[in-house]
Amino acid sequence: MRPAPALLALALLVCLGPTATAQPEFTATFESDAITLDEGSRNVPLSVAGRTGTNVTVTSPDLNDSTVAELFDGEQTTDGVRVFVPDDGALNVTFPARFECLSGEYRFTLGDGEATANASITVFESGESKDAFADSVTSVRPGGLAEIGLVVDRCSDAETLRVAIRSNATDFRSNVTVAPNGSGDVRGTLLFDTGNVSTDGFAVGGELSLVEADVTRPPDNGTLPTGEYDLTMSVNGTETDVATLVVESAPPTPTSTATSRPATRAPRRPARPR
Repeated sequence: MRPAPALLALALLVCLGPTATAQPEFTATFESDAITLDEGSRNVPLSVAGRTGTNVTVTSPDLNDSTVAELFDGEQTTDGVRVFVPDDGALNVTFPARFECLSGEYRFTLGDGEATANASITVFESGESKDAFADSVTSVRPGGLAEIGLVVDRCSDAETLRVAIRSNATDFRSNVTVAPNGSGDVRGTLLFDTGNVSTDGFAVGGELSLVEADVTRPPDNGTLPTGEYDLTMSVNGTETDVATLVVESAPPTPTSTATSRPATRAPRRPARPR
């Protein structure tokens, strides 16, 4: 007598045991794959699927664990950063303002001991980072005080700036080194006394400190001749900007000229009666 099909099916289930439930796919995706920072922090949503309502460990090959903990508001551990993923899988990753000066791609790995999910995002600066002259042309009269504006970008790593002053018409050369003071965009002024062309003829104003200055072949009379002078700014030997210093001719001195006026005659007295 053959066993009933139902009995065979039951025996097969007993032999195989309970069917394993497949884990959903573990994924992590940033809402945007690139962001731009502009002097402020930025929150970027990160959607996690397959591992919700539980803790995951986050690591990054591009950042240390303390920074990852700051971004994810997580707890630093020996294996990485522990982050709780809520039931809706929504995480907020906060990039602080300093990342404006740390542009690049940042990669993250989320894991739970069984599987991992990878996510990446690229951070861009809001604009070009550049140490520069405040004006493309600075003008001064002979013997006057030239005020050369300098701007050190907030993302600059410059400890010092070097300003070179050159003349194509003469052998005059000068190199001035200044140091920025403060954070953010640092602004200051290089003061050049064109009536005292020497190392003592330089000073600074604003958020700058004068480090050193040298002058090669100063003019015999100590006054910078009229003409155009090339200004070059460099940081660590790399040129960052150029400008021009113009020493303009002094306007002619007006001369005093006597003005002729028509003669004024005294009124004639009336004739006396005789």
